[in-house]
Amino acid sequence: MNNEKDREGPPLLYIYSQKEPHQDVLIVSNKAALLRLKESIEHALKSGEGDCTGVFSDFETYGIKIILNDEQYDSEFWQRLQLPFFEVDDSHGGEVLSVEDMIGFGLKSSEDIRKAQPEMNEYRKYNKEMTEKMKRIAKRNTPRDSQLDYIKILNSNNFKKLDEYLNNHEVNEKVNGESLIYWAVFNNKLPFVKRLLELGADPNQLDTLGRSLLEIASYFGYFEVCKAVLEKGANVNENCLQRSRYSWNSQSQNEIIELLNEWNGNKKTI
Repeated sequence: MNNEKDREGPPLLYIYSQKEPHQDVLIVSNKAALLRLKESIEHALKSGEGDCTGVFSDFETYGIKIILNDEQYDSEFWQRLQLPFFEVDDSHGGEVLSVEDMIGFGLKSSEDIRKAQPEMNEYRKYNKEMTEKMKRIAKRNTPRDSQLDYIKILNSNNFKKLDEYLNNHEVNEKVNGESLIYWAVFNNKLPFVKRLLELGADPNQLDTLGRSLLEIASYFGYFEVCKAVLEKGANVNENCLQRSRYSWNSQSQNEIIELLNEWNGNKKTI
C-alpha cells in the first residue's frame, strides 16, 4: 500500500486545441494530472494565478499557466486578448495581446496592460527592426533557401512543382547533406523517385552513412521504389538482402527479398 502512489506514474495530460474555429477542445488526462490541475485552479481562484506541469507519455514536460481575470467582458483586457486563429502580426498597432505577451509581460488585468504598454511598444519596435534585418539576411541566402524548398515540394506531393524546381537545380544536388533522390526514396515518394531517375539521378549513389538507395528502400519495405531503382541499374548486394531480412519493424520483407534474388539471378530461398 505504501507504494500505491508510486505506481500511479507521471501526471499525463494531453490538451488538444481547436484546429478550426468552433471545434471542440479535448483534454485527456490521468487522475494524477487532473488532481494537479485542480489544485492549480484552486490556487488561481485564491491568488489570481496558478501553475502546474503537464507530461506526455514520452515524458516530455510542458508548463501550464492559469490566470484569473474577473473583469467585465468589455474591459480592455478581454477586448484585446487574442482569439484562436487570429493573426497577431496582422493586427493594427499591436492591439491584440498574444499568449507570449501575457506571459512575457505578466499581464493579468487591464491595469497591467496600461502599465506595460510603453515597454510593449519598445519591444514591438525592436522586434520589427530585427525582422527587417532578418529579411535582408534572408535575401542574401536565397540560393540556399531555394534548396530547402525541395523538402516542402516533396511533402506536398506536388509533381508539377518538382519539374519547376528542377528547371533551376541539378538533379544530383544535395539538400541538407543528402541528394534529392535520397529524400524521395526515404519518404517513399515513388513518382518523385521515377522522375529524378529519368532525369539522370544516380541509382547507385550512397548517403552520408554509406547506404545505397536500394538498401534504404529494402529496409523500409518500399517494394515499388526498390523496383524503380533496380530498373535504372541499382546494384544488388548483401547489404540490401540483410536490410530486407532485418527491416525497420524487425520483420522480414519477403516480397523484396524475392525481388532482389530474381533481379540478381539468384533463385534460392533466403
